Amino acid sequence: MTTRHARLLEAGLVLLIIAAGGLSLAMGSSVTDGFILVYSRLPRLLALVLSGAGVSLAGLVMQKISRNPFASGETAGTMDFAALGYVLALGVFRAESVMARLSLAFIGAMIGTSIFFLLLRRLGRNSVLHVPLLGIMLGFLVNGLTQILAYRFDLLQGLSSWMFADFSLVIAGRYEFLFLVVPVVAGTWIMGHHLTIAGLGEDMATNLGSNFRLTRNLGLVVVSIMSALVVVIAGRIPFLGLIVPNLILRGVSDNVRAVLPLTALSGAVLLLISDISGRLIIQPYEIPVGLTMGVVGGGVFLVMLSRWRGRQYG
Repeated sequence: MTTRHARLLEAGLVLLIIAAGGLSLAMGSSVTDGFILVYSRLPRLLALVLSGAGVSLAGLVMQKISRNPFASGETAGTMDFAALGYVLALGVFRAESVMARLSLAFIGAMIGTSIFFLLLRRLGRNSVLHVPLLGIMLGFLVNGLTQILAYRFDLLQGLSSWMFADFSLVIAGRYEFLFLVVPVVAGTWIMGHHLTIAGLGEDMATNLGSNFRLTRNLGLVVVSIMSALVVVIAGRIPFLGLIVPNLILRGVSDNVRAVLPLTALSGAVLLLISDISGRLIIQPYEIPVGLTMGVVGGGVFLVMLSRWRGRQYG
């Protein structure tokens, strides 16, 4: 895809976000009620856009530093460890501030992603499918521990909303930390050249004069920040960080700087459409965006698995 075509696609995605955003704001009763728009609907819209962009970008970074198309915050256990940190913040430390909860979720995400890469190094990468399998098993283990802690501290009811990423609970005063996605995106674009080289492997990156380990560690920070932000504010969004980067990288380019805007915009559009669909299917009730993304993303993931089956990691 040429640069001109990529820019046209970016412009089209921006228009889609504007159109879908307008529809999202207009849905429901009391459309003209300014308080509802400012207090509930606009925060929900902004949270959806920022979360979609952040999770998709985290998936792009994870796939580059792990050199695996099936790696993402969802399939590496990052979000599960972030959720564990969040539950510890609520249950053990009784953290009341969002900053404290974010901090523990971030620490959990960092620890979890580091464990994932440590296990990956020790177990090897005999197949492209071993990486997500390892991450998913690690995630199941941590998720079980999280559920036990939630049961122990009477947090299961709140955790159920988190499991399905219910954006209807997002209101003014509870989502603003998601704006941290913007500077993280900017920082990722700055280090985009090194992330692209990191995708070639440690030896190649070293030969080209790039510090592979520093790039990987900074990438871990990016993935952990994005995962912690989305987990604490909205909840766990399945498959988004897995499928969006794959579609963009395969259809456009493997250059991180070139595909970063498309990845962020595509993630925002897909999450917006999933949210709107969930609000339309069984009106006046809503289906949490995590469920709609699970259905769509799960289907796409199965197609990806069938195409990559048997392929060895290069």
